[in-house]
Amino acid sequence: MNIKDHELAWQKQVNDLSGAAKVRAWQRTLRAGIPALVGEFPERKPAIPPAKVMGRIKRPDCVIEKIIFESQPRFYVTASLYLPQNRSKRCPAVLITCGHSANGKNYKHYHACSLGLVQKGYVVLIYDPVGQGERSQFIQGRENWAVNATVSQHNAIARPPFLLGRTLLNFRLWDGIRALDYLVSRPEIDPDRVGIVGNSGGGEMAQLIAAVDERIRVCASCSPGGSCESIYLTGVYWPRVRLVSLIPPRPLLILYGAAERPGVATKDFIAPYLRCLYKKLGVDPSVYAGAIRAEGVEDRYTHDIERPHREHVYAWLNRWLGNEAAGRGEGRIQPESEERLCCTTRGQVLLDFPSSESTHTLTMAYLRRVAVHRRAPRSGRAAKAALADMRAVVRNTFGIVTASSRRPPEGGVKEEVFLDNGRIEKIVLTGDDGVTLRALLHLPRRPAHPVPVIIASEFGKAYPAELTRQMFQAGFTVLALDARHVGPDFFSTGQRQPLGQNMGYHEYIYKYDAELIDAAGAGRPMIGRQTGDVLRALDWLSARAEFSGIGAAVIGEGIGGLWALLAAAFDKRITAAVAWKTLASLRSLVEEPYYAYLQTHAYFWLPGVLRKLDIPDLAGLVAPKPCLFLDPITADASIAKKLLPAEEWKRVAAVYRLLGAPGRFTLAHSGKRRRAAGLISEFLQGCHS
Repeated sequence: MNIKDHELAWQKQVNDLSGAAKVRAWQRTLRAGIPALVGEFPERKPAIPPAKVMGRIKRPDCVIEKIIFESQPRFYVTASLYLPQNRSKRCPAVLITCGHSANGKNYKHYHACSLGLVQKGYVVLIYDPVGQGERSQFIQGRENWAVNATVSQHNAIARPPFLLGRTLLNFRLWDGIRALDYLVSRPEIDPDRVGIVGNSGGGEMAQLIAAVDERIRVCASCSPGGSCESIYLTGVYWPRVRLVSLIPPRPLLILYGAAERPGVATKDFIAPYLRCLYKKLGVDPSVYAGAIRAEGVEDRYTHDIERPHREHVYAWLNRWLGNEAAGRGEGRIQPESEERLCCTTRGQVLLDFPSSESTHTLTMAYLRRVAVHRRAPRSGRAAKAALADMRAVVRNTFGIVTASSRRPPEGGVKEEVFLDNGRIEKIVLTGDDGVTLRALLHLPRRPAHPVPVIIASEFGKAYPAELTRQMFQAGFTVLALDARHVGPDFFSTGQRQPLGQNMGYHEYIYKYDAELIDAAGAGRPMIGRQTGDVLRALDWLSARAEFSGIGAAVIGEGIGGLWALLAAAFDKRITAAVAWKTLASLRSLVEEPYYAYLQTHAYFWLPGVLRKLDIPDLAGLVAPKPCLFLDPITADASIAKKLLPAEEWKRVAAVYRLLGAPGRFTLAHSGKRRRAAGLISEFLQGCHS
C-alpha cells in the first residue's frame, strides 16, 4: 500500500463515520491498537513511579525541585518540577516535552517556557528525553564510537528494539505516561486541568502523548516533527495519523514560525482529517487550531519556542484550563544556569547510578523474554517438519511471491558490448510488481559451466566486479543484477563506518529507511521485494532458450546474501546459494550497542522478526541444496574472527546432516577479496561437476 492508497482508505474510514457516538467507538478501537504501532508497553507498577527530590532551587516566583523518577525499574528520568510560590489552591499543570536539544530540559527556551508558565500559576514538569540532557545512553564509548546526544542517539536507540517488535516511541511514550503518573500524584496540582506543550521533536511527542493518555486535557504542539519520532512498526506517516486522531475532541494547537513551512504530514495528511473529526464530534471549531503561524518573529524561519511562540501557548492553555485571568504576556525571565538545574552530580544518570538500566539493557532483557529459541531436530522426519513450519513463517514474514503468482517476465536486451572472450548484454526487465530492474548478462564465448550464476550485491551490479570478472573468465555465464534500491541511484556504502559517525539526521538516509519501514508495514519487507527481483531475473533468464530448464546458482553480497538464501529456499530452479559478507545474526544487532550503522541499517526494518526467526533459519531452509556462507560479518561490520559455533549454526549443520547432505553446508573464511572470488568459483564448480 503506498501513501495514496493509505490516504484513500483513511478518507473512506473517516467519511463513513456518522455521528459522535460512532467516532468515539472508532477511537476506542484505534486506542486498543496502539501496541501494534509502537510495541507493548512495560508493566505499570507501581502506579506512582518511584521518585526522589535531589535538590531545590528557591526563587521569588517559584521553587524548582530537581527530580529523578523511574519510568521503568532502575531506568531513571531526570526532571525539573516548577512550583509557583504563594499557592492558595490546587494549580493547573503542564507537562513539557523537549525537542532535540543536547542539554534537554535545561535548554534556554525550554527553561524560559517553564518559568513563563510558572509565572502564570501553572505547576510545570519538564523532563529529559532518553538520549538527551542527563540521560545519554552511550557513556562508556569505544574509541571512535562516540554517539552524540539527541538525533544521533535516537537513531542508535531506535533500531535494535524494532527487531523485537518495539520502537523508540515505546520508550518515549512510556516516559511521558509515567511522567504524567508522577505529575498528577502531586498534591499541588488539579488533575482535571493538565496540559502538554512541546517543540520540534517535543511538539511531535506532545501530540502523541496526548493521543495515548486522556488525562491530557489540552495540547500545544510547536513545529512538530522528528525522524525517529515518526517510526512505527507499521510504517512512517500513516500510523501517526491514526494516533493523533485520538486527540479530538480535546483542544489542539499546532503552531509554526512565521516563515516556517508546516510539515507535509501535518499540512496534507493530518490537518484535513482532524478538522473532519472535530466537526463529526460536534465541538466548537475553535478547539482545533492547526498549522497557524506565530507572528512577531520578523517573518524569518524559526523552529524554536521563542517568546512569540510561548505567548501563543500561554493564551491557548489559559483558555482551556480556566486560567485566562493570568493573561497572555510573558514577564521578565531570569534563568538559572544549566549547572544549577542538573539533577545529577556527574552530569549523567548512568554515571551517578552505575547499576541503572539503559535502553540497551532493557532491550536485552526483552530479547531474552520474547526471542524464539529452537532446538536442533533429532531425526530426518523432525527436520523436514521443522523446515515446513519455518518455510510458512518465512513466506509470511518476507512476503515471498511464488512463481505461480508472478506475471510472465518482461524485458529485453537494450545494448550489447562485444569482448575478445564473449559479450555483455545490458538488460532492462520488470519486477513482479512492475518496478524497473537493470542487469548485465556476461556471456562467455566458450561456456565451461552449463548453469548460469546470478550475482546480487547490496551495492549494485558494478560493485563485485572482481568476482564477476573471475567467474566470467572461468567460463560461467553471469547475470549481475541491480535489485531495487541498490546501485548508483540509491544510498549505499561499502566502507566501514561506526555507529557514532554520520548518525545525525540526514534526509537521504531517513528517506531510504522510511521506504524500508513502509514496505514492512505494507506486509512485504524490502528484503522480500528484493528477493522477488532475484527470482524475476531468474524468470527472465529461464525464458531464454539456451537456459531453459537449467536453473541457476545465486550469489548474494552483504544483505544480498539474504536474497540468495530466500531465493534458494523458495525456488526449485536455484541449484546453490552463496551468502558473502552477510550478517551472521540479527540477534547480534541487539546484543552489540556499538553496531556499524551504515553497513547494517537495512537489516533492522523487520518488525518483530526475532520473535520468529534469525538468519541461520534462512540458511537452514536452503537444505539440502549446497550453501556457502562466506566471510560472515558481525554487528560492527567486521569479518567474524572465527567460524561461528553458535547454537543456531549448529542447528543448520544438523538439518543438513539429517537430510543426508552433511557436506553441502559450509561456513568459511577467505582472506583477501581475490581469494574470496576464487573460493566462490571453486564452490560452484564443485556443486555442478
